Amino acid sequence: MSVQPALRSDTAKQSGLAGGGRIFGAVVAAPAVFARIVLDVLATGIDRLRGRILAVTLRVPLLDRIFRSRAKRLSVVFAASLLVALGLALTAPLWMLLIVPLILGVPHLVASLNFVLRLTAGRMEDRGGALPAKVGACFVAVAAVRLWVPSQGILENVPNGVEIVAALAAGSLAAPAETLGALVLAHNFVGFAYWIARAPTAQDRQVALAALALFTAATAAILAGAFDRVLAQRTADILGGGMSDFDTGQTILPGTERDILLRRAVSAFALGQSLHYFVWLRAIPEQELPHQHPIGFSKSLRFIELNPGRLVLYSAAYGVAALFAYAFIYGWLEARLLYLSTAAFHGYFEIAGLALLRRASPAVPR
Repeated sequence: MSVQPALRSDTAKQSGLAGGGRIFGAVVAAPAVFARIVLDVLATGIDRLRGRILAVTLRVPLLDRIFRSRAKRLSVVFAASLLVALGLALTAPLWMLLIVPLILGVPHLVASLNFVLRLTAGRMEDRGGALPAKVGACFVAVAAVRLWVPSQGILENVPNGVEIVAALAAGSLAAPAETLGALVLAHNFVGFAYWIARAPTAQDRQVALAALALFTAATAAILAGAFDRVLAQRTADILGGGMSDFDTGQTILPGTERDILLRRAVSAFALGQSLHYFVWLRAIPEQELPHQHPIGFSKSLRFIELNPGRLVLYSAAYGVAALFAYAFIYGWLEARLLYLSTAAFHGYFEIAGLALLRRASPAVPR
């Protein structure tokens, strides 16, 4: 029997396997390539529009000074965001709670998880680009241990971690529905603690504190009944009654049946959720940049590709697309429920991170 045909046969098999491997690799990589192309096209288009707007607006000296100062820029953008969000929260909160999470929910989750890891474990450039991979798996366990071993410098200006855990545990056991309702509103304040603690300058810190004060005042005004005339005139349900002030308000104030109280709770939640997204998607990322001026969307994508990585970036892009596809197939309410069920853990994650949060060092040039 000749050995040559056997060798040829083995070579053909190896070539076939190699070809199959290349095809498999191409199939696996295709979604990432497609996501990269789509994101690049969108980012480039947005950056071009942004450039044209800036070319016109920055001719005004006042606007130019605001744009070049992070503190001034964030104060103006936050004030504008607060006014818009407050108007919508008073007149159309249910639509806000339905649509906004489907658009900004997944990007906000990525930003929240990424920055909580980075801001609690140290500066990204000190720890290397694989920080989330190194810290993510054991973060919750580490946080749980450190919460019970408070020492100088860990908690800084944040309430003692033990008290946080004890209060949550006691409240959850005694009144789980009420505790969850309180957390729905309180969770929207947590991001401000990260914003304030990480402020690199006194001016940045003043802006963050002022933003928190304005947000707190607006929320208190809604809950105290300052806008009841407006709330009483708005539609109490949408999508044929599929989403209503009563049902949504009951998740925040369980057991309450007074219509106006439920309307207040829904509006306060809609306002808080909107500004919560602002803090994680705009304020904190800009504050972590090593310079005063903001960056475009294309450069933001490059930063995300470096940390937390391309897998997270492309997964988030497909996550948003999947939510909208799910909404068109199964309904908008079902898509919102899917997002909320997936995202429920991150509020506790942010709260746990408070005990490990490190303030920005004034000695580090930013």
